[in-house]
Amino acid sequence: MRENITPEERERRERILKHGTRMTMIERLPSLTGKKISIRLNNRDLRRLFENGIVIRNTDELIGNWNVFMLTGILPSFRRWKHHKVFYKRYPQKQVHGHNVFILPIIRKEIVWGRYRLSHPEFHILINYDVEENGLILRGVRDRIVFIPELGIFLGRFHYKLKDDNGETLGFVGYFTLVPTFAFEEDSELGRLKAEFSGGL
Repeated sequence: MRENITPEERERRERILKHGTRMTMIERLPSLTGKKISIRLNNRDLRRLFENGIVIRNTDELIGNWNVFMLTGILPSFRRWKHHKVFYKRYPQKQVHGHNVFILPIIRKEIVWGRYRLSHPEFHILINYDVEENGLILRGVRDRIVFIPELGIFLGRFHYKLKDDNGETLGFVGYFTLVPTFAFEEDSELGRLKAEFSGGL
């Protein structure tokens, strides 16, 4: 009797036969130039990339809409819901703030959630959800993002603030990328990085 298996299970078995059970998955993701690059979905490799990333000094250059792709961790990718982050300037503080958006399939309804503000520690940009508009659970979320020049992508680490006997600590959750939906100014830091990554084209 022939075994009835799903296409997903068939693909998984083919991967195991070809690469073994310890294979690191490789995903094709859009880069700054719009071209797709291959990235290994392995926390060890992603950590190495993150630690060697560079920081965008002017957070104003992030203002706009960015698609979000979860790479590793316990959270689903939310791609079916077209997860994206929106960055904008809030006055009079002139600090960059933002929120997350889901677009529900079929009915195309936008769900706004998870508001945050940006700050600029030395080695990364911090997306801090500890703002009064959020409930207590969301206030513990901390995202850190850097730019990976050799891949032309923004790589983020998703953390959650926990409390233990030693005080507060950040628990690691997973990695994600941010892909812009807008064009950069040519004389901006991001514009120069894009030109450098694409060979000046």
